[in-house]
Amino acid sequence: MAVSLRETCQQYFDRRIREGWKCVSRDGPLAVLLSPDGVRKEMDLRNDVETLRPNGTSSSEEDSSGGSYTEIDEVVADEDVTKVSVSDETVDDAWALENHSAGSGTINSVAVYFRGRWQYKTGGWMRAEIYFNFSFYRGDSETLTESYVTYNHVWSQNPNTSAAWTWDDIDALKAGIQMYSVAQEYTHCTQVYVEVDYTPSAAVPRHAFINFQGPGIF
Repeated sequence: MAVSLRETCQQYFDRRIREGWKCVSRDGPLAVLLSPDGVRKEMDLRNDVETLRPNGTSSSEEDSSGGSYTEIDEVVADEDVTKVSVSDETVDDAWALENHSAGSGTINSVAVYFRGRWQYKTGGWMRAEIYFNFSFYRGDSETLTESYVTYNHVWSQNPNTSAAWTWDDIDALKAGIQMYSVAQEYTHCTQVYVEVDYTPSAAVPRHAFINFQGPGIF
């Protein structure tokens, strides 16, 4: 099972560049990355990020599909090798997450990433969702393609409290997707994970932020 990953945003930036993302804007510590699938991520390289992955099923009654977290918890998406799927219905799947490992400080945002596709004729849709305090909160619906694409949705505040996220909120959070497909067709999700962007509370030495001119910047 995958474990949580804590990185400085500089380490996150460097990793994403190695994975094929492009830096489309850079102004000192402020950067904008663009994934091969078109996911845009604005970041402050003075911050840190912790990636959390599903590690258990949801206990909520609304979580009706029963998809196993082991189908979508991999670090590198394995596409159709493991996936959760629906046909002719709308289903909520919100999984328990790992607790945060080392994060402390002010949480700036929580982002749910998911990778999905549809199979056969007319397509389907999918959207990120979080489950907190017995309620679902959902992002925008994404119209899927026949090929796997990664999407995300960002919450800068806890939508249940309309206040800044706390680390207790993070440990109580469940995250996943709502997915839909028409009869005799399928919607598949192969990967889900959460990124928590935060400003560390302790003063720690940071990188010297040079003017990066690496791959893909323009």
